[in-house]
Amino acid sequence: MDPEKTATEDYQQEFEQLFIDHFPALFAYGFRLSGDRDLTKDRIQSLFLELWEKRIPLDSVSHWQAYLKKSLHRRILKELQQKKRLTSDQKDALAALAEPSYEELLINAQTEAYRKQKVRNAMEELPLVEKEMLEARFKEGFSYEEIAKQTGKSKQTVYNQIYNAMKKLKKAVLHSFSMVI
Repeated sequence: MDPEKTATEDYQQEFEQLFIDHFPALFAYGFRLSGDRDLTKDRIQSLFLELWEKRIPLDSVSHWQAYLKKSLHRRILKELQQKKRLTSDQKDALAALAEPSYEELLINAQTEAYRKQKVRNAMEELPLVEKEMLEARFKEGFSYEEIAKQTGKSKQTVYNQIYNAMKKLKKAVLHSFSMVI
């Protein structure tokens, strides 16, 4: 198997997950800024398209949510200024949304800590084999092929077990959040 192709596939999967993880929050944020669904979607797409084209290493940004929100903020502001649809009320609203309040920062930190704890708890519930494969894949950065060689299983089996483990984690974490909300 071509290592360059595998690296591209891995990057694509991680990139897609980045989009899936952040799109809802970005859309809500962008819509609050612009009041325009189409404009918001277009700016989010252009942001991710630019990230894809530049092939920014995904581990080079430590706080993706903040990075993406700030980038989206700039894009929407630029678009609104170009269209000269920016009223003084919208300017005030944009200024207020540019920096999160202390309360927002506190809530975000608590939510993140809660989510991390739920993931840790859910990881503890996984069978040992699935847990080890997840750690090899995401903590140590091994490819599916490398994990298959280490465990003596086929690449497809490794892929299936990691996929099943991720489904279990997602279900556990989403279930715990639905109970809180």
